[in-house]
Parts: sequence; C-alpha cells; structure tokens
Amino acid sequence: MEDLLELAVDYARRLGASYSEARYQRDSSQRTVLKNGVPEFSSDHIEQGMGVRVLVDGALAFASTSELTRASVRKAVKNAIALARASANRKRNRIEFSDDKVERSKVVLKPRIPFDNVDTEARVELLREADNNAVETAERKGVKLVSRLLEVGCWVTEKHSINSDGGDVRSLTPRATADYFIVAFHQQRGSIQRFENLGEARGWEAVERWMLPERLAGEAHDIAEALLKGEEPPKDPIDLL
Repeated sequence: MEDLLELAVDYARRLGASYSEARYQRDSSQRTVLKNGVPEFSSDHIEQGMGVRVLVDGALAFASTSELTRASVRKAVKNAIALARASANRKRNRIEFSDDKVERSKVVLKPRIPFDNVDTEARVELLREADNNAVETAERKGVKLVSRLLEVGCWVTEKHSINSDGGDVRSLTPRATADYFIVAFHQQRGSIQRFENLGEARGWEAVERWMLPERLAGEAHDIAEALLKGEEPPKDPIDLL
C-alpha cells in the first residue's frame, strides 16, 4: 500500500501542488448477534480506501477512492488538483501551512487477547449465558423479557498517512464492542425497554471485564423493578417553582 501512497503524493506535486498528502484507511469488523436466545448471524466486514489532499495556488481540495489501483489513485489526484484550482479562482485569502516539524511515527495498540483467538462458538456461548441470566432474573420478578437482542464484536482501524513534507504516520487501533436491547413486559404494568452500547480500545479482555452475564442479570432486575414499582408522572397541570 505504501507504493500507492507515494504515487499519490509524488503525482500531485508533479501536477502543481505545493503540498500533498495521502492517507490509507482499512476498517475491519466482526459481529456475533443473538436474538431471543437464538444465534442470528456472525459476520466479517472490511472497508478500505485512500484519500488525497492537495494545496494548489493557496486552495485546499480533497478526493478519495475505494478502488486501490494506480489508475484510480491518479484519477483521484487529478480530481483533487482540478477542484483546488477551481476553488483558488474564488478565494480571497490564500491557505498557508506553518513550518512545524513533521513526524515519522508508528502507533500500535496491542490487545492482550485478540478477537481472532476467540472462536464464534465461545462468543455465542457468552451471549447465551447473558441472555439466560437476564430471562431467569426477570421471571423471578414476575416479568417477561419479550424481546432481547445481544451483540458482541470488534472493530480494527489501520491507518497510514504520508505527505510531501516527509511526514509518515502509521496506526493500528483495535476496539471491542458489546450492545444489548431488551424489552420487559407485565400484563398489568405494560412494557419497558433498556439498551446500552459498550466499547473500548482493547481486545477480548474488555468483553471479559464487562461481565455480560452479570451485567444483563442486573439490567433485568432493574427494569423489572422500574416496571413493577415505577410511577407515572402527573398528567394534570402543575405549578412550576
């Protein structure tokens, strides 16, 4: 990928840019979903692309492509150059960059337990345990959890950015995620719902720390209490002090 980044930066300079930069980004994600106690799906997804920014005649412009070929990168550079030149004709004030020191750096967050080390069966089993705990806790309170959606996953972002001033920065950031949505119902008291989205820049160790089975049991207890003992706000006009 580095050759395409260098191509973009060098080609922009040859076309007249006083400054150019190119950034590659790749986002890969994994999701495992349990719906009402039944595995819904497990998926892997990847998105990647490259962005180019140029400074021409005091005007900045940006273009991007998701097709990582030399021809597509050149086309993106040409589009950015053309846009910058068109903008320069309408600008009153030129954009200038400071002479700050550029950096060459690499930042990699290493998870203690990579998600790839935890197979799909283990993820589903964790969600099932959390789901069962929630259902049993609610039933002990006389409440049914009529709808439950639990999900655990990860999201890894890889970035590499270079510019014509010599800057070169790489980064790799893993993120763990967990989401749940539950609806509780009681024949006389109606229904209530609860959802939460959890996330950290870590690996599977974050999921372990969240203790989803215990967390979902606590959530089921709390919403059951709210459903059974909660009071509606007054509907009549009241004085505001």
